[in-house]
Amino acid sequence: MPLRHRKKWSLIFLAGLFGLVLANSASADAGISVGPQAEAERGDAIAQEKIATAYLKKAEKLSISEQPRNAGRAADLFLKAMSWYRKSADQGNYDAQFHMGDAYAKGLGAPRDKTKAAYWYRKAIDGVRKAAQQGIVDAQYQLGRAYMLGKGISQDKTKAAYWVAVAAKQGYAKAQYSLGEDYIHGWGLPKNDAKAYHWYTKAAKQGYDKALSRLVTAYQYGGWGVPKNPAKAAYWLKRAAEHGEVGAEQQLAEAYYFGGSGMAKNKSKGIYWYKKAAKQGDKIAQMALDEYQDNLSP
Repeated sequence: MPLRHRKKWSLIFLAGLFGLVLANSASADAGISVGPQAEAERGDAIAQEKIATAYLKKAEKLSISEQPRNAGRAADLFLKAMSWYRKSADQGNYDAQFHMGDAYAKGLGAPRDKTKAAYWYRKAIDGVRKAAQQGIVDAQYQLGRAYMLGKGISQDKTKAAYWVAVAAKQGYAKAQYSLGEDYIHGWGLPKNDAKAYHWYTKAAKQGYDKALSRLVTAYQYGGWGVPKNPAKAAYWLKRAAEHGEVGAEQQLAEAYYFGGSGMAKNKSKGIYWYKKAAKQGDKIAQMALDEYQDNLSP
């Protein structure tokens, strides 16, 4: 091969390699591993949705930051999320279709457009209703949430509670937590603190972060028929923090740093959990780290 052709193909190869490195860097920044990325690029609708959700979560964290440089990064990630959701939604994935509706409704990664939001919500409902009737537990939960929020369907809290309960009784943690919320607030069924606690506990035992936080609050202050119990509050607080619930990480950091909430004083552990919470964007944790700079040793 003539030298000039070898140079040409070398430049093309290097350009492609550079583009691949940039793409992988962006994916890694959003917490996306190579495997799911490859599956998504091959057209797997579930992988496409998962990648979109990873971009969305990263964008949401950056969007609440007060640093101006993060605004541009967040906007770019919202666009990436929208692109992958669209690929998945076009294949009939109702989760992705709901996200498309949300994107147009909220103006995330796309201009606000009520007409397009309604279009995608209706498409999602068509798919989720069929799947729910076929016994797919996630679809049953999603249909319940759609009825609760009035997404693509008339709001009906009674039907919402019905479908959420169907999913909860099959052990679906998100639905168990949502059913607890329904009982606490009386959404679509009579208020019942004891039943709320029952369903929160079921979801918490599966590690569902929001349910874990509910139990922490219940035992810290007493409520929903549960007596105040610092030891149990500490137990559930640690579990919530270990599952990545940012509010629990910040609370646990404070408990260790100052001693309290059933925790022996341990500044090193306090700093560790402040760092975990700050990494997720918790401003209180970041302020604590800024103040306690002299105690950052492991």
